[in-house]
Amino acid sequence: MILEHIRLNKIFQNISVYFILQLTTALLPIIIIPIITRKLSLIDIGNYSLYKSVLGFLIPLVGLSFSNAVIRKYFSIERQYFFSYLFTLIFVVSVVCIGVFLIFLLNMGYVMQSLKTTNTSIVLYSLSMAYLTSVSYIFLGYYRVIKDIKKYIISNSIIITVTVVGLIILMTQGLLTLGNLLNIHLFALAVSVFYNLFDYFKRRTSKVILDFSNMSDTLKYCLPLILFALLAQLFALGDRFFINYFLDKDSLALYSVGHQMAFAIPLVGQSIQLAWTPFVFEQLSRNEPQEKLRKFTFLFIILLTFLSIIYAFVYPMIFKLFLPQDYYSVLNYYYFFIIAGFFQSLYWLYNPFLLYHERNSLFVYITLAAAAFSVTLNYLYVERGLMWMASIFALSWLIQFVCLLIAITYVKKLKMDLRSGSHFSS
Repeated sequence: MILEHIRLNKIFQNISVYFILQLTTALLPIIIIPIITRKLSLIDIGNYSLYKSVLGFLIPLVGLSFSNAVIRKYFSIERQYFFSYLFTLIFVVSVVCIGVFLIFLLNMGYVMQSLKTTNTSIVLYSLSMAYLTSVSYIFLGYYRVIKDIKKYIISNSIIITVTVVGLIILMTQGLLTLGNLLNIHLFALAVSVFYNLFDYFKRRTSKVILDFSNMSDTLKYCLPLILFALLAQLFALGDRFFINYFLDKDSLALYSVGHQMAFAIPLVGQSIQLAWTPFVFEQLSRNEPQEKLRKFTFLFIILLTFLSIIYAFVYPMIFKLFLPQDYYSVLNYYYFFIIAGFFQSLYWLYNPFLLYHERNSLFVYITLAAAAFSVTLNYLYVERGLMWMASIFALSWLIQFVCLLIAITYVKKLKMDLRSGSHFSS
């Protein structure tokens, strides 16, 4: 009983640490946005938002969702071979990144036309950041699964510190341009990755070699997650591309900044998930009654609901405090971003229950339904304005969450039927 109490307290301690870290990370855009919205034009802010949208699509394409495999495989691979496994994952990501770069290089004209921009650096920066982010995610997944929160904090703190210091230098020297801002992002992430690599080689207890023995199983596990992540980006970021293509960069800037300022609720959801996923995996692997797990899930739902309501009232004050008046039109539809963040957080709370059973193909069907809905409505209603786009965004996350609940119910029923059948046969 005492051990169980300590374990449950530990999960809350980890969530608290992750929350503080995620809060600091989330505050980074809040620090950046008031500065760049006053120093850069709406067109530059629109291009910056386009860069972040392209980056969102490239991360699962380059990273292959290997960070999820790190958590899952840690419990099935012998420890002396695990460092070689991590090294092999990084090697594969590197090869994929080179392949994507060559594809872009051969089709750059078409890519620029699709993005309605002549700034090729947007694509090149996005690809470089996607690669470094993917490598970073592999290490962060490792830190999470071994519960090394200290290294997790240091890795993220490097990014925050370098970015803030770099931004201050650019401001004081009068060098704050879109290109230099992207350079700071790239440099900060590179320093963090080099720190992770140094720690990785320091930790290794045996010779590190390329070992593809687990790669077939890893790819089988991750391929549905890759497709799922790409589809998720399609409905989570697809609205930005529609706004960019059918409206203009000014509208993209307004919409993206409005969404960015609704950071609080997704922040809580992400913080919960970082400590929650390993905890759910550990609890479900015990084949014991899951009453406490259900109670914790319900508790987090209440917490997310309460925080969403509070933030809906606080958002306008925060927005007016940090943003210039040119952006105030966002306050006509900001609440849709908060609703979207609420269902997004609920989705992150529940998806470990499906991840554990390795029914990853169901994520594809779930996200395909939400993406098809989102893309269709975005195409039909984008020219009606940003309020319509924000409402579609919120509704898309609701559909994604409901589909996830249906899938979890289906897997549980299937598992119970298999147990009943096995019991009947015996």
